[in-house]
Amino acid sequence: MDKAKLKCPNFGAEVALLIHDFVYSKEDIEFSFVEENLSQANLFSLFCENECISAVLLDQHEKEFMYLGYMSTLGKWRRKGIGKTLMKLIMRLCFMMSKELKDVYLISRNIQDENGKWYTVKESPVYRFWESLGFYRIPWSQFPSIPTVLEQGTILTQARAYRFELNESNYVNFVKDKTIEQSMAKLRTQAKVENIHLKVFSPNLHFETMKWPPLPQHITDKEAALVKRFQRQPVPQMPPSYFQQQRSSASMNVSPLAMQQEMQFNNMMLQSMYMNQMMIMQQSMFAARRRYAMQQASAMQQQAIQSRQQAAAQILGGTNPALANQNGNIVPAKRDRESDSKTEGSKKQKS
Repeated sequence: MDKAKLKCPNFGAEVALLIHDFVYSKEDIEFSFVEENLSQANLFSLFCENECISAVLLDQHEKEFMYLGYMSTLGKWRRKGIGKTLMKLIMRLCFMMSKELKDVYLISRNIQDENGKWYTVKESPVYRFWESLGFYRIPWSQFPSIPTVLEQGTILTQARAYRFELNESNYVNFVKDKTIEQSMAKLRTQAKVENIHLKVFSPNLHFETMKWPPLPQHITDKEAALVKRFQRQPVPQMPPSYFQQQRSSASMNVSPLAMQQEMQFNNMMLQSMYMNQMMIMQQSMFAARRRYAMQQASAMQQQAIQSRQQAAAQILGGTNPALANQNGNIVPAKRDRESDSKTEGSKKQKS
C-alpha cells in the first residue's frame, strides 16, 4: 500500500493545548503546523471523548534523528501515569518508523513549584520523568545542530539536553513491556474512561486513517515484525527437584525443613553438574596431552634415526648411505672384503 498524501487536518485542539503550557513558544509551535512544514512534523495526541488531554510534537529534521520539541498534558489528567504510558507507546512507534532513525533528542527545562521557586536538580520532576523513560543527559556540545531550535555552541541554564537511542537495549528495557493495544488498555485504566483514542500524524506512519483504534493493518504488520525482531530464546530451566510437589493455590505454605531439604538437593545437583563438567574437561585435556606427547616421541625417534644415518654416511667417507642398516649401525665394508679374500684363499689351498 502506498502512503497517502499528507493532508492538513484540524490540529486546533493540539495547538491550543501545547500553547497553554508553552506560551513563549507560540510562534514556534504554530510554525510546525504550517502546511510547508508538515512533512517533518510528527504529532501524537490522546483524546478522551472529544477532548485532547495530551499531545506530543516531534520534528524530524534529519533522517537519523528526531527532536522532541513539546509535550503537554491537561492539568486534571496529570499524576495518573498517562504521560509515561503515552511516551512509551510513542517510542514504540518510533522503532517502526524507519530503519535509518537512530536517536530522539530533547531539551528539558526545569520548572518552578507553586511558590515560584526553582526545583533543585535532584528534585526536579521533569528530569526524573525523562530519565525514567531511558533518556540520558548529554553535554551541550553533543546536541545536534538544529538552527531553528538551538544555535551551535549555545548552553542553556536551568535546562538539560537528553538523548534516547533507538537500539535493542532501550527497546527491551523501556518499550517492550506493552504492545500498542495493551498500552491503549492501560491508558483507559489510568484515565478511568473507556472512550479513548489516539490520533497519529506522521510522514512515516501516516495513512488516511489517523484515529486509532482500530489499528491500521500496516501498523499491525510492523508491530508483529518488531516483536519477532527482538524475540528472545527461552532460558533453559532446571528440572523440578525431587522434593517439589504439585501444590494447590490454597496450600502454598512450605515448612522450613522441606525448604532446607530442597535447597540442599538443588545445591547437590549443581555440584554434581559442575563436577561432571570438570571431569569432561580434564579427560579432554589429558587426551590432548597424550596425543601431543606421542607426536613428540615419534618426531624425536625419526630425528635420531636420521642423525645416525647422516653420521654413518660421513664415517664411510661419502659411500652409499645404504651401507648403514635400518637402525643406523655402520657396516664395515673393508673388513667384509678382507674376510671374502681369506675365504677365497682357503678354498684354493683345499683344492
